[in-house]
Amino acid sequence: MKLKPKQKKMLIVLICALAGMAVLIWLNSLDWESFRMPKEAAAESVRRKDIKFAEPDWEYDIYEDEAWLDKNRYIAYTEGAQTTVITDGQYKRFGPGIELLAKYFEAVMAGDADVIDGMYTPGLLEEKGETPDFTMQRVYNIEVELQSEKTLESGKFYGAKQYFYLVKYMIMKNDGTFRTDEGSDAAVPLLFEIIYDDEARINSITGYRYVN
Repeated sequence: MKLKPKQKKMLIVLICALAGMAVLIWLNSLDWESFRMPKEAAAESVRRKDIKFAEPDWEYDIYEDEAWLDKNRYIAYTEGAQTTVITDGQYKRFGPGIELLAKYFEAVMAGDADVIDGMYTPGLLEEKGETPDFTMQRVYNIEVELQSEKTLESGKFYGAKQYFYLVKYMIMKNDGTFRTDEGSDAAVPLLFEIIYDDEARINSITGYRYVN
């Protein structure tokens, strides 16, 4: 049966509508949480057997390492389409989350486990336990990207701001005392959840993987 032009148009609209519904159903079926690894797969708790770590030197002051000092140790912060390399130390203007992460990296470089524990919420500290001692870490090429931010409307952090940041950084001569999931001069991404009420605190650090 030959369709009239009006009938052909209606048929095309119907096919497009059905195709659109199929796409929506497919998107709804995706496991978006798979972008975020389970907490037990957090980088700090997973030791990769295929990585060869440098020998730890507990007495060495990394600020005497000229090769590391020549590396890019600034934070490159991305929000939306804009990336800013923060070279002046004025982290506060980018929000409490970035200010806290800057202090976090300072503590990692200093090998200060106590300072890092002081940045955690009580819940995260209870879950992870105290951070084991680690050597000073030659961190460089730090990249931080804001994934989302919102005001929480329920739960124990009701009324607080919640930020999620995708964080990547490299460690020169990684000795495995802090990160055991990445080798030297590699970057394995992490997802940081930061809660800000009266002060900013890290509420979770989880592994992150990209899905094609």
